[in-house]
Amino acid sequence: MGIFICILLVNNRAECLLSDVGAASVYDVNSAFAGTIERVEVRAFGCLLEDVLGLVDETEVTKYHRYTWQKLINDCTISEVKYCPSFSDILAELNIA
Repeated sequence: MGIFICILLVNNRAECLLSDVGAASVYDVNSAFAGTIERVEVRAFGCLLEDVLGLVDETEVTKYHRYTWQKLINDCTISEVKYCPSFSDILAELNIA
């Protein structure tokens, strides 16, 4: 497990700017490590989602949507990164929900 640090700036119109303070790099998506790198990023994404959901009052989200987001967070932050979904998997899931 590692430390995930990001800066999320939000103005009064709810426009967001996200800055990742991590070890940003460029990698070959066809490399042998590409899937692992993506899943590490997915885990960081799950941590961000958890932080954002924690800021939302329970009365402002339906139980269904809170459950859906919590499931996504759980899927993304599973302790063994190799079992995290890919970003394509996440997009497909969000398009169904």
